Amino acid sequence: MSGLVGVLTNGQPQLLGPALGALLLTFCAIWFLNGRMWAFIYVALIPFLNWSFG
Repeated sequence: MSGLVGVLTNGQPQLLGPALGALLLTFCAIWFLNGRMWAFIYVALIPFLNWSFG
């Protein structure tokens, strides 16, 4: 679980609340705008792709 928190917060666990809030807002925006399933998957992968190179 700490590995997932580390990925979502770039190694700063005190930022877990804002990171989860931002993901929730993004998912809600995709849902309300009738986004496609690939958009959910893409948005869910963004933190892992960005921070895997950092």
